[in-house]
Amino acid sequence: MEPKLTNVRKAIENAKRKLIRQWNVKPVENFGQDVVRKLEDRYINISSYTPNMNSIRNLLNEFDNWCMNYNN
Repeated sequence: MEPKLTNVRKAIENAKRKLIRQWNVKPVENFGQDVVRKLEDRYINISSYTPNMNSIRNLLNEFDNWCMNYNN
């Protein structure tokens, strides 16, 4: 069963809030990359290319780009 898009959005928003708090305490190199990998492992089925799964991939790619370009 594929994860719901709303659940992935919630997980990303929670991760963003947590990462911003961590950044304010101590900025780090490779900001958020471990979180992105964990979310990809949790939500992406590498053998599925349904419209829902592609939407999830797009959301996680956007989150990855947000992490790479984050500037406080």
